[in-house]
Amino acid sequence: LQIKGTMADAQVSGEVGVIDSVFYKDMELIPIGKPFLGPSADSLPKVDTPKNPGAAVPAPFNEWTAEIVVKTIDPILIRGNLGRGQVDVALRIGGKLGDPKPNGKVRISGLEARLPFSTLLVKEGYLTFSPETGFDPTLEIRGTAEPRPYRVQVYAYGRMSDPQLVLTSEPPLPETEI
Repeated sequence: LQIKGTMADAQVSGEVGVIDSVFYKDMELIPIGKPFLGPSADSLPKVDTPKNPGAAVPAPFNEWTAEIVVKTIDPILIRGNLGRGQVDVALRIGGKLGDPKPNGKVRISGLEARLPFSTLLVKEGYLTFSPETGFDPTLEIRGTAEPRPYRVQVYAYGRMSDPQLVLTSEPPLPETEI
């Protein structure tokens, strides 16, 4: 990264490359000792996204402009007991440090999530950042699972702060069973 200018009017520019990264998380899917109350309707958890992550930047730095590219040189690997896949990032962050404006995409690919009765495969999915939505990206993720004799399609879309989920199956199943 490079900083040019005066203390009152500087620009931060450059490129941040991500290499040799692994996200590793072991998870317990069905907690032992918890009562099972039956299936409920499908929904995704809401994610609290920061309204303005630059609000914590003090003066005079908050007035500095940014022209920063964040990208993966090597994909970020996802590993754990329930899944694997990879993430590629291509973002440009512009605007002022006190009000950064991201623009670009995060691509999820080759994701395999091992579920109790099948494996969910996501060939490709995207989180799209734009200056209008800030750090609350738009989701576009499609996946498929095949718990025999069914084929289940999963589609997650919308803003990260309020994601929507559509589940369909062939042959048809009640929504609470998908």
